[in-house]
Amino acid sequence: MRILELSRYNIPEKIVEAWTTEMGEELLPVQERAIKRHQVLDGKSLIISSPTTSGKTFIGEIAAVKGVMEKKKVIYLVPLKSLAEEKYLDFRKKYESFGIRTVVSSRDHREHDRAIEAGEFGIAVIVYEKMAQLMVKNPFLLKNIALVVVDELQEIGDPDRGPGLEITLTKIVSSPHRPQVIGLSAVLGNTDALARWLGADLLSFDKRPVELHEGVLYKGVFHYRTHNTLEKNSEPLAEIDFEDPTEVLLANVAHLAGEGDQVLVFLPSKLDTMLFAGLLTERVDLACAAGTLDELALLEETSLKEKLSSCLGKAVAFHHADLSRDERSVIEKYARKGEIKVIFCTTTLSMGVNLPATTVFLHTQKWETDGRDHMILTPIGWAEYENISGRAGRLGFGRDFGRSITIAGNDYEYEMLWENYIDGQVGMLTSRLDGKGMENHLVNIVASGVARNREEIESFLSHTFQGLFESRENTRKGMEKALRFATDRRFIEEDGRGEMAVSSLGVVVASKGITCLTALDLSSFLKEVGDRELTDLEILHAAASSDDGKKIYMQIAGHEHRSRKYEQLVREEISGRQEYLGTLLSQVVKSPLLVTKNKARTLKLTLLLERWIRGKETPSLERDFESYFGTIAAAAEGLSWIIDAASLVAQSIGSPKALQDRLSILSERLLYGVEEKGLELARLRVRGLGRAGICSLVREGFDSRKAIRETPVTVLAAMIPERIAISLKEAVESGHKNPPQKEEMSAETSEPDNTFICRDRIEITGKPIEKRNLVMINGSPMGITNRSLELLLRFAVAVKKDGRGWVHREDLTPGMGATQLVSRLRNELRSLTLKKDGKIIENDGSGCYRLSIPPRNVFFDRESLLQHWNAVIKDAAASISE
Repeated sequence: MRILELSRYNIPEKIVEAWTTEMGEELLPVQERAIKRHQVLDGKSLIISSPTTSGKTFIGEIAAVKGVMEKKKVIYLVPLKSLAEEKYLDFRKKYESFGIRTVVSSRDHREHDRAIEAGEFGIAVIVYEKMAQLMVKNPFLLKNIALVVVDELQEIGDPDRGPGLEITLTKIVSSPHRPQVIGLSAVLGNTDALARWLGADLLSFDKRPVELHEGVLYKGVFHYRTHNTLEKNSEPLAEIDFEDPTEVLLANVAHLAGEGDQVLVFLPSKLDTMLFAGLLTERVDLACAAGTLDELALLEETSLKEKLSSCLGKAVAFHHADLSRDERSVIEKYARKGEIKVIFCTTTLSMGVNLPATTVFLHTQKWETDGRDHMILTPIGWAEYENISGRAGRLGFGRDFGRSITIAGNDYEYEMLWENYIDGQVGMLTSRLDGKGMENHLVNIVASGVARNREEIESFLSHTFQGLFESRENTRKGMEKALRFATDRRFIEEDGRGEMAVSSLGVVVASKGITCLTALDLSSFLKEVGDRELTDLEILHAAASSDDGKKIYMQIAGHEHRSRKYEQLVREEISGRQEYLGTLLSQVVKSPLLVTKNKARTLKLTLLLERWIRGKETPSLERDFESYFGTIAAAAEGLSWIIDAASLVAQSIGSPKALQDRLSILSERLLYGVEEKGLELARLRVRGLGRAGICSLVREGFDSRKAIRETPVTVLAAMIPERIAISLKEAVESGHKNPPQKEEMSAETSEPDNTFICRDRIEITGKPIEKRNLVMINGSPMGITNRSLELLLRFAVAVKKDGRGWVHREDLTPGMGATQLVSRLRNELRSLTLKKDGKIIENDGSGCYRLSIPPRNVFFDRESLLQHWNAVIKDAAASISE
């Protein structure tokens, strides 16, 4: 089926044409089958179980766009906030110009929550657990929803995310306003049961559009089996004299990258990824990832930025949770562009991040915590292996096949790897709604209004995925135990007729997604302090000590605990201060030897984030607390969520309004890592403006929209990068939060001359000179190539038209990579420019370039250019005003 045929389904032709440009002329087999056989575009619910890269994600996207074009509303559910951010930006970029409003909601994206509750959107990209909370706040949310797309549906079997997702999906399929459901799942053994539960058709498809060679590398030979045809074969790879697995891995990665492959290497730990990236950098000579480095240079300084930059000099990168979100985004962006050739990563990259790779190497073990909070190496499961392997061999990238390679050091390892993974059995999907934390789910169910007594709760639970396999008697026993907990502690109140309702504290549990135990912890703390003035440190410690706070990831090394450094810091902080008398923190001073490792971890988290919200510089925080930016930001986000819930707990128990407001503000400060004065700028969410930039502006008194509006870009550029200063001004002046990059680049605002780096005078004639094209620079002639003339003319026209001149890399001359084209043009112009540093072509670090000279210094010989034989140059000349 041709993609152009999709226009028959009320999808605008321009959107269909854009899909054709991006995807190719034909739909993939799984996509055609979903549309023709299963009528997914006619409102039929469908579960699609197929391998990674088979094309199932695009099915959900087509259905979503069709729904919105028919004036319907669509919810797109994802498991991770990183996936939500990626999907949100992708949909905005593709469809905003067609009038499709896309919004996003996760713990750190709350700005669209009211719009979602009010139904003011076309597509809402929502993280699983946030959907559960939104359905409590607005029980009628589904009334106007036509389609729910569930990405990574196999996550229903995850012990952490699964139970909440199962409850949410049960609400959706039990709703009187039941929408169409499209579930996108990995290949699993019992997806038929999942489809039956959701009342949907099942499309199982095990073929990949790009063949995958899955196998084991042993003694220099890659023994593999093809995924689609199941043929066995072998391929000689790098020949080395060592049997050491490290040497084998590095030699083969270097060999394949040198042949032009893009390679992903999945390793057990973050430390491994950095170590191996550094080692590989020493033995390869790949072209520098110049565009990546340019963009990385504008990001906030972190401890890992320098190391990452060093690796990128050889087109090598590492990717894990200790990097900042912006650093990870830059790596992902330039990997897609083909500039980064090798990425060493942890399994966090394997779910849903669509990166091209010809070859994947994977270590088949990962680190997990045991019951005593110790880290142990455990084998990855077959489903996780399949998900990681599926990263290899992307349609439209490189070869017509991909490789998934594990490495064996001896005969036993070879047999074990082949048996467990290449010949491994398809995993079975099981419910995780097994009673643990059931009280939290019951509070959510009652708060949502889907059940109001024991019979209705039992009936609801019997309709869950777990209910397909569990006896009614066992369901009842688990329910009664959880109900006793919830009613004894007054989260759920039951009247004499057996009718149930949630208390005000129960509403907090359900609407904010905290556990009942966390609500009790926060309520107890707030009741105890009464009207007493609280310090930030005390509030942070209470939140970090709560049930949910203890689950926030913050590693503490043995030497950190033994040194008692955090106990000493607390002692210095509170010593002699009356407000801390009798508090939990004061107990640390009295009995430091009773501080366990877990309590020391809580102190570390508290002290670290107290300095985070005071605006302490990131490198100092990382050094003093032995933690990297990514971990700090994630911990701050987690504690922000708990303190946001604490503000509602304070309201429910009648705490002073001033305290409620204080908690709300503190929650927001944690999200952004700034003082209260910095919140007005932080709320703008200007891309590239991090906490360091905000703190710099606030220190100089630029802490409001008014101050920014009244200040020239040149003044702001003394504190933050000029490009970000311009974006900040635009955001303030337009009142539009986080304007998309395309909008920023097309703004019709002229910049003052002193915002441009150079003062050269350029006249572009295009007349022939020694088989080249004549350009006059500062009165001196020079000849440049046709490709360089096309590029220079594009920049010159842009700067004359809008007074700023920024052009996105994706909009530059097609064919050769934009970075190489720009580099060549810089080198050609360098000999005659006033400055010899090549900065006459400026890069903003966000994928945009411009001719960095004032518009009044740019001239054209339009008549000569219109006579040029090159059609691209003639077209550009025609757009020049006479």
